[in-house]
Amino acid sequence: MITKDHTLVLFDIDGTLTIYNDDFPHRMFEELAEHFFAKKISLEDYRFSGKTDKNIIAEVIERAGVPEETFLEQEAAIVEWVPARLERHISHQTFSLLPKVNHLVEELSKRDNTTLALLTGNLPRCAELKLAQFALYHYFEFGAYGIESRDRNDLGPIAIEKFNSMKGFHPSNIVIIGDAIADVLVAKHIGAKAVMTLTGRTTREELLPHEPEYIFDDLSETDSIIAAIYN
Repeated sequence: MITKDHTLVLFDIDGTLTIYNDDFPHRMFEELAEHFFAKKISLEDYRFSGKTDKNIIAEVIERAGVPEETFLEQEAAIVEWVPARLERHISHQTFSLLPKVNHLVEELSKRDNTTLALLTGNLPRCAELKLAQFALYHYFEFGAYGIESRDRNDLGPIAIEKFNSMKGFHPSNIVIIGDAIADVLVAKHIGAKAVMTLTGRTTREELLPHEPEYIFDDLSETDSIIAAIYN
């Protein structure tokens, strides 16, 4: 039974739970532009942090100079191509699990007053692939994913709506755990608490002006993170 002190903890993935070991995302989206539109582009200076895959794809296509209507004709095929491309190359060499996040997720999953879910820019299948290789995917009851909007702020209300449809209760305690400014902005957008980790591409100095409730160097201090979640 869901009670008023029930906590919904929404985890980001990239830079929060896992991290790329190389420039694979840049190469994959450069290949996307060439594969679908015969356009060669460089994404060396492109910053993925905090964006939804739907937004990334749109920006990559814009950078390639492809008209919106041409992109829309191929959008469904592109959304299938991205996770298929990732699945062919996913490995422990491509991704690493960040320190002790598996322990944190496992400890939180034991609490009857807590629901774990994903709020991520990833496409659903990409999220599953990344977390399943570390045996983490099954801990999350649902997700608000990057396929659902170009605007990451939309994912917060989507997550609440999905939670309500499953549990029938609007949670009074919502916590977003992430690594990017966009994660803080989503939290502010829905009145949630922002617990930030510096394991992604965003610095403490970049985060501070947005006033997250907590900033940690990483998520390895399980007791401290749990205290921040329920404080």
